[in-house]
Amino acid sequence: MYDSRDDVPDEYRFDLEPLFTARDDWAAECEGLAADVADFDVDRALHEVLATFEDLSARDHRLREYANLRADVATGDDERQGDRDRAASVHRDVMAVREAVERRIRERSARETRSIPARFERYVADVDRRSARELDPAAADLLADLDYVLDAPERMHRALVDRDFEPPTVDVDGEPVTLGRSERGRIQREGERDVRERAFRAVRDAFVDRRETLAATLDAMARRNVALADARGYDHALAAALAGDDPYVACRPQSKFPREGYYALVEGVRGQLEPNHRLQRVRKDALGVETLQPWDRNAVPIDGDAPRYEFEDARELILDALAPLGDAYRSRARTVFEERRIDAFDHPGKTDRGAAYATYAPDAGTFVFARWNGSLAHLFVLAHELGHAVHAGFAQDAQPHVTAGIPDPRNSPANSTRSCSPTISWPPPTATNAARPPLAPFVASARTSTIPRAGRRSPIASTSTSPAATASRPTGSTRPTAACSRSSTRSSR
Repeated sequence: MYDSRDDVPDEYRFDLEPLFTARDDWAAECEGLAADVADFDVDRALHEVLATFEDLSARDHRLREYANLRADVATGDDERQGDRDRAASVHRDVMAVREAVERRIRERSARETRSIPARFERYVADVDRRSARELDPAAADLLADLDYVLDAPERMHRALVDRDFEPPTVDVDGEPVTLGRSERGRIQREGERDVRERAFRAVRDAFVDRRETLAATLDAMARRNVALADARGYDHALAAALAGDDPYVACRPQSKFPREGYYALVEGVRGQLEPNHRLQRVRKDALGVETLQPWDRNAVPIDGDAPRYEFEDARELILDALAPLGDAYRSRARTVFEERRIDAFDHPGKTDRGAAYATYAPDAGTFVFARWNGSLAHLFVLAHELGHAVHAGFAQDAQPHVTAGIPDPRNSPANSTRSCSPTISWPPPTATNAARPPLAPFVASARTSTIPRAGRRSPIASTSTSPAATASRPTGSTRPTAACSRSSTRSSR
């Protein structure tokens, strides 16, 4: 971890020129997009409406990625945080246009249907699928106007973690160590047990001091998602999440997943916890401890020092490991390194929200946000995110912006008439209604249940022992995972 961003060599920092050569160019494009959105007209040929909106959506995507990447590496910079808010404001206007575009799609004539360009067919089919959830124009405009308010829980969490949270320090071999995200992860894997415990307690106690704020933020996020589900006629937030009714996705077929498949996955995981429990028993024995504590859960029980890797060595290890995937794949991965598309090292001011992520922007390529600390675990994380980046790059090359996400297998020609999981049933044969998993309250009716449901992402009960999770829930409680605002890849946003 570096003491400041200025200390990080240029080759390990983002080069965002593929997005915009300078902030002034970004600001000019922001003004230009806002003007074009204000002038957008749906009263013209449908293929022109779709093509123009696709362009607006791609420009909006680039603006937000530039603002988000700059803000995530300098959370204390008010200008950059203001730019993020400015991009979000333009995005809200784009999403209001989306409502008008989708109304225009639903009102199309048979002749217009026959003239829809092939690249928009999936998007148009997705709009038709969601037609039963269409809002009347007044309600859609109201939700668009309230978007900033509805997004408040995410901004609250970002401000709490990135602006108000000061990482504590602990003494390690007589030297004070600041427990930033990467450093506390390294200590939990490699540190002596007393150091692991002191580091864990220090971070946990810092979050405990903000426990009520964390709980209020989670509650607001859950209630926001329930309200949005209600507005579109879903009986609960899980139904809206699985249907892919995401109000933050513009001009693209939205992901969807069968509810019975979701339940089967959850049941499958819960029914196969014993291998993980066995691993923890082995870990306890290898560490030689009587009781496995939270600060032991990630410890690496090896003799001697844990392996360490320079960033350049990790790069070559990853590229060598990719050889079976072919030269084209390796070449694309190498480009991510060589074109400074990885922001590699942690430093004060880098967002604390997440270990790493990969993202992309139309016509600008992919980017990887990391916080390299030299550990084997971070080598795996870097390889994982690089996989997302390479996939996004190939998808952008092969598809137009409107369909450049991950395809839904149920929409492929081979599966156009059948469910992707035709044999799944709920409850599964081995389960009884009496033994139904404790997620049942979260799929009760949003109008009748008093228990907050989880967010836009699938609400799976968590058993996390991270300091933040431990601080924000009572002992013995089961916490549904509320969606963090940006996905790990952010490629669908």
